[in-house]
Amino acid sequence: MLVGREVERARIEALLEAGRRGRTGTLVVAGEPGIGKTALLEDAVALAAGMRVLRLTAVEAESALPFGGLHAVLRPLVDRLPGLDEPQERALRVALALAAGDEPDVLAVNAGTLGLLAEAAQERPVLVAIDDAHWLDGPSGDALAFAARRLEGEELVFLLTVRAGEASSFDRGFERLELGPLARSDAQRLLPQRLEPVPALAIGRMLDIARGNPLALLELPAALAEDAPAEDVDPPDRVRRAFAARLDTLPARSKRVLALAAAEPDPVVVRIASEQLGLESSDSSPRRQRASSVSSRRASSSGTR
Repeated sequence: MLVGREVERARIEALLEAGRRGRTGTLVVAGEPGIGKTALLEDAVALAAGMRVLRLTAVEAESALPFGGLHAVLRPLVDRLPGLDEPQERALRVALALAAGDEPDVLAVNAGTLGLLAEAAQERPVLVAIDDAHWLDGPSGDALAFAARRLEGEELVFLLTVRAGEASSFDRGFERLELGPLARSDAQRLLPQRLEPVPALAIGRMLDIARGNPLALLELPAALAEDAPAEDVDPPDRVRRAFAARLDTLPARSKRVLALAAAEPDPVVVRIASEQLGLESSDSSPRRQRASSVSSRRASSSGTR
């Protein structure tokens, strides 16, 4: 359940409905870490009934891999490549590592991306949902932004999240939604969703510390509300410190597995690497640690990043 995001949710619902009626639109949701960008994106995906969803969560580890993000977004549409003009098809096949060749022509890749998305939207409405778009590799971000700027009259919507202060290919020319902190009353409504309850006498202090940041409200240790230092620290930094403190308590084996999971988004690769390093065990299996890492990163569908 989303808390305190009724206005933003209504805006996204209107965007999706317009997309279903052939009004192509793009919305960039921006905000600080933990403010609820991912939760709002996941809610939009749930609202996209009848639409084909092309979903990607960009990761920093792949931001230097040319066309890695584009590969993830367009992979479900590769069967449509033969419908493109030959130069565009050839360029996209090379860019998506489906064929060998020299560095593909950028304009052909961008135009092919536009054509592929437009063709998919002819079958049914399409939602392109990209989380952490600031971590898209440059060529992928540019190709998708190129398509978003030129598509008109198609049943297609782009919805992206970016971290405030981080550059992305969608910084200019697109509608932007700045996601601010929760109102104090909404923040108080969110507190009961914590796994670790906050003592009644410390609720006010916790609200002051979190400053309307949902991730901080859900993840900061309850003890912090009773003896937090007076220093002025932003909620995302407090959450990072809290996670770091939890990591310090883990066995060395578990820390190494988590380091692997942070560097490699593919859990299969993490498992293989863990086995080769002799890290596979009941207390630090990649699947278990990966789940813990993802849980900490997203915290709750109630509103985190």
